Amino acid sequence: KFMRNKVFYIAVLSCIMTTACSEAIPEGFRVDNPESYSKIYLGQAFNGNHHMTLLPDKEEVLDICANYGGLVDLDVPVSVTLDVRENLISQYNEDMGTNYLPFPESNYTFSDKTVTISAGMSYSDIVRLSISSDNLKGRGPYMLPISIVNVSGKDISVNKDLETLYIIMEYDDSAFDYPAYDRTGWKFLEAPTCTEGNIKNILDSDRFTYVD
Repeated sequence: KFMRNKVFYIAVLSCIMTTACSEAIPEGFRVDNPESYSKIYLGQAFNGNHHMTLLPDKEEVLDICANYGGLVDLDVPVSVTLDVRENLISQYNEDMGTNYLPFPESNYTFSDKTVTISAGMSYSDIVRLSISSDNLKGRGPYMLPISIVNVSGKDISVNKDLETLYIIMEYDDSAFDYPAYDRTGWKFLEAPTCTEGNIKNILDSDRFTYVD
């Protein structure tokens, strides 16, 4: 629970820290049509591609938010819809000389695809992206492009340079190159130095539990 809360707060902090200046225009500073400088974007895209290593039998969670930046404060709530744009992968591979594979649709889920940036705020609530390695057919590398696909509530353009977060994943199953034997009927006879809880870890078929 602590780690999940830590990840959440780090994600929120990232959304805040990567937000462009959205303070009201200082007194005496004049700009024609200041609202034309307002932009919606993905703050995490500031740091370039997001790299992840997936392990067998383990789910990863990535928190994503949308951001607002400009010369004037946001005066109304704005809804931002995110989605996967798989068609970007082939273009990325062509431009960059890479060979990323599309990440299977069955291996990821969104907590929601639409978030809201409230009036006066510069970042939205969180979209939680859950990523699973179940039944992956190879080690990849895989790509999952998450893009802003719609903005509603106010006519604000999207920053094209920060419109998409490219998530790049490799599947590492090298630590589990052995069969998962059926332990039905197995019994633990003796372990003088193990506690009862540790003994259960030996027979629970969970590769991520172990005996200390």
